[in-house]
Amino acid sequence: MMKRMLCWSLGCFILAMIGWGCSKTTPQPVAPTSSISFFHGAPSGQLLNVFLDNTQINSSAFEYTNFSGALAVPSGNRNVKFTNVASSTKLIDTTLNLLESKNYSVFVITKQSSISTLVTLDDGALTLPTSDVMIRYIHLSPDTPSAYIALTGETSPLFTPQTYLQSSPFKELVSKPYTFEIRASSDNHVIASAPLTPRVGSYYSIILRGYITPPTGNSNKVTSQIIVN
Repeated sequence: MMKRMLCWSLGCFILAMIGWGCSKTTPQPVAPTSSISFFHGAPSGQLLNVFLDNTQINSSAFEYTNFSGALAVPSGNRNVKFTNVASSTKLIDTTLNLLESKNYSVFVITKQSSISTLVTLDDGALTLPTSDVMIRYIHLSPDTPSAYIALTGETSPLFTPQTYLQSSPFKELVSKPYTFEIRASSDNHVIASAPLTPRVGSYYSIILRGYITPPTGNSNKVTSQIIVN
């Protein structure tokens, strides 16, 4: 199973849902858990609050490019909501079925004039014993056509072309410094580059995000971002 660092705290939510800490003398059954993370990839840039089963889990506004890190939550059906910070308007309301011991990522994305979510099951395992890492490529730039990833100085794709809202499977690579180039499928020009010195045994997502041509008043131009899953 992939290793993920906990960056947000669910505090009493987890204790209440799982039933830990209810008694100092009577052992409580441990419910099955899953892992979930949240990434704000919608370049429209709305400030959001994030709710899991009606409990707000962010302590400050969830902004464009913010990443929660992995959260341990009870498996099963979990309700996820995103609301506008300023108006409290509910923008996304969805229920996810989280399987036991599985890892999920929830990406907030731009869909036409509103926001929506892209949910991925973060599957794949490192070959053990290993000195390798796992890396994938996710296309979250609304107005960028098909693009692929290659290593600097190489012509063959490391990751095949993806279009908006597509995600590649995780690929196992030797753990060493890399510079990834995200290139347009049409003419191979470099859209963005992404240097990485990975940590052995870790999982990474290379994300293409932002606009080639931002709307009026928006400065979120296309670039890359790497997150640790």
